[in-house]
Amino acid sequence: MADNYTDAIGPMPYPLRMVSRDVVEHMLGWNIPEEHQDMVHDHWRSFPAVSKYWHYCLALIYTMLMLTSVTGNGIVIWIFSTSKSLRSPSNMFVINLAIFDLMMMLEMPLLIINSFHQRLVGYQLGCDIYAVLGSLSGIGGAITNAVIAFDRYK
Repeated sequence: MADNYTDAIGPMPYPLRMVSRDVVEHMLGWNIPEEHQDMVHDHWRSFPAVSKYWHYCLALIYTMLMLTSVTGNGIVIWIFSTSKSLRSPSNMFVINLAIFDLMMMLEMPLLIINSFHQRLVGYQLGCDIYAVLGSLSGIGGAITNAVIAFDRYK
């Protein structure tokens, strides 16, 4: 019992002491190899890294969002493309928007893997893939929304 003290915070209960061994205070960018350190701006290195448990929680949220999006957009594409009464030119824009949303969901596995590894996986190539998918699906979805608004307005 005499060694139940830590360096900075005083006495600590046993369960918290067990968890505190897992929690090590790092700064953002601590786990990125030397050759990829230029990908993390110096500004972010002054902030403490997020706990691994928050990364796991984020991965769970990303997984739920991915499953919900794939299910919802898949149902929209299936219903709008198989039902004869819904196959109008205006509704093709809705199918197009669902396809762009599914393209956006192609990024999610990369985000989930990044959350479990607590760092960028793929480094520069992973960033490039994420950027291309995000820009194509984001710009395509925005243009499709604008076309839907114009089509419904006229």
